[in-house]
Amino acid sequence: MLGIASESEYLDRAREVIADFHTKMPQLQNSLAKHDFKELSALCYRIRSAASNLRLDSVVSLSGAILIKARNEPDPVLIAELIRQLIVEVQHLEFESRQVHLNHVPREDPT
Repeated sequence: MLGIASESEYLDRAREVIADFHTKMPQLQNSLAKHDFKELSALCYRIRSAASNLRLDSVVSLSGAILIKARNEPDPVLIAELIRQLIVEVQHLEFESRQVHLNHVPREDPT
């Protein structure tokens, strides 16, 4: 349990986690380039755990798929595509989190 009591707290925590995901994307790519599947698995495990806590299902699914592939059947081409999809999804979530903030900004009454 995260101890999040409000939508605002959830959004703040989600933004922090998404920012952390951004720092991990180059690390994922570097691990793949080095064929360091153990490091890649560890990174994906951390990403999946953080995403699961916030119910970011698309990130959970993609990071879980990378984790399984890296542990069981390392296929660099497939893993590279999954990482690409994960990067796109993280960018999408970041955009959405900004939109939520814009939608909750009080507007001036024109009257």
